[in-house]
Amino acid sequence: MKRTFLPIIIFSFFIPNINSQTNEIINPNKKWYFGAEVGTSIINLEKNDFSIQGGLLAEYYFSKKWSVSTKLKYFETGVSFSQEGSSGFFGTSSRFGTFKGKSIAIPLNVKWEFKIYRNLKANLKIGGVYNKELESNYYNYSSNLDFNTYKTEYFGSVFGLGFNYFMSNNSTVYIDLEIFGGTKKGTESTGISLYGSSGIIYNSSTQISFGYKYSFKKKKEIK
Repeated sequence: MKRTFLPIIIFSFFIPNINSQTNEIINPNKKWYFGAEVGTSIINLEKNDFSIQGGLLAEYYFSKKWSVSTKLKYFETGVSFSQEGSSGFFGTSSRFGTFKGKSIAIPLNVKWEFKIYRNLKANLKIGGVYNKELESNYYNYSSNLDFNTYKTEYFGSVFGLGFNYFMSNNSTVYIDLEIFGGTKKGTESTGISLYGSSGIIYNSSTQISFGYKYSFKKKKEIK
């Protein structure tokens, strides 16, 4: 659990900069921002597993409230599942397993941002993500599940919410909560038909990120 406090400690180094905040209401329209983030990845195993994740950010605001962004992320992902077999003529067989992997991901999001107070804003985002597993570990899988057929390179969904604070015309700190969807890592039988219908088990990663982003575009001076 000590690892979960590291992002908060790192993020605290940005707090003193808030004292130098501008009184101007910042409009990020037509600006690029580049940044970095670090945080915690939470995956649903027998018990929630916490690990450190991080990445790089590029974001472009095409209006005051809307932007598109992409990231290069490294994180752990996984899932655990267990289904006991039932008795009867159409009974289902037991299905269980635990997957844990490490991934590089490139999400592409559309973000809607709205003001809470002055330069403090909240946002909602949704998009798709390309995933490449660098490490794939399958533990204690039942014999009726062939994990050798599961993908290690795939597209998924991502959605989230967050808060960002414009400290100046160029500098912003932010907090993101995002859920990265995965791909098939198992099945569970519903027992509807003679051979049983199957529901797909997906891996996922819930991420809390603390970041800093900066725009190199200088403010135009009024002469």
